[in-house]
Amino acid sequence: MERTLTVEEAIELTRKTPEKVAFDWKSDFCIPNDETKQGEFIKDLTAIANATVSSYGFIVYGVDPRKPDPVIGISQTYDDSKLQQLVNGKIDPRPEFLYYELSTGVKTIAVLQVKPTGRQPSILGKYAKGKS
Repeated sequence: MERTLTVEEAIELTRKTPEKVAFDWKSDFCIPNDETKQGEFIKDLTAIANATVSSYGFIVYGVDPRKPDPVIGISQTYDDSKLQQLVNGKIDPRPEFLYYELSTGVKTIAVLQVKPTGRQPSILGKYAKGKS
């Protein structure tokens, strides 16, 4: 994985980039602590990975570009290693990604940064049902 975004770059990306296939934003990070939330995370990661042919894809959490101050902050922090473990055996080929959090003072935003794959990953097993 190459360099990560700075807080300023993540906020700028949110303000100036419309939601599209290789970029998404969410107002909060939903901890994948049940099958439904795990499935949502896996589907979001796969969608971004499938769209990242030649450049990185991103999901920025804790932001809403429709507000004057787009930084809302995430309600709970999480660990990249747990997400890496969650994805094992559920997506093939497994996308290379990094989840990291950035402090903006009193608020924290999170970034899911997905490396370009060159191959389109697919969701395996029970999470493949109803995939978007």
